[in-house]
Amino acid sequence: MMRLIGFLLSVLLMFTAQPVMAQSQLPNFTQQQCLQQLDDLAQQALKATNSGDFATAETYWTQIIEQQFPDNPFLL
Repeated sequence: MMRLIGFLLSVLLMFTAQPVMAQSQLPNFTQQQCLQQLDDLAQQALKATNSGDFATAETYWTQIIEQQFPDNPFLL
């Protein structure tokens, strides 16, 4: 009897439970604003790279990657 109840509860939970994922809240920018922001970051990254400030350039490139590919599991 206990096995039957356990089995029925397992089946019930399997078909009624739904995974919950947090949804990220992204700011509402127009496509033009996003492209302009990415272009500005790229220009700053190139300027920092050309001047030899690689640590600063890396932070700019990281911001670009995080904005362009926020859901990429390889970047988490």
